[in-house]
Amino acid sequence: MLLYPSFRFKEIQTSLGPFITSIGGIPANSDKRTFWQFLNGTVPIPVGVAEYKPSNGEHVIAILSKY
Repeated sequence: MLLYPSFRFKEIQTSLGPFITSIGGIPANSDKRTFWQFLNGTVPIPVGVAEYKPSNGEHVIAILSKY
């Protein structure tokens, strides 16, 4: 059973590890130059999303950002 059944994401595998392409049905879009960025508070996480290990009580935020 899923803990949060309405939370969904999609990823692709790259040579650098997984890359999140969609969260909650909202896709990143290279034509619009958007990507999913992961933050610890207001600071981007320093490694790929697959490598990051949040501390107890830490909240990781995903925002659709432009590049």
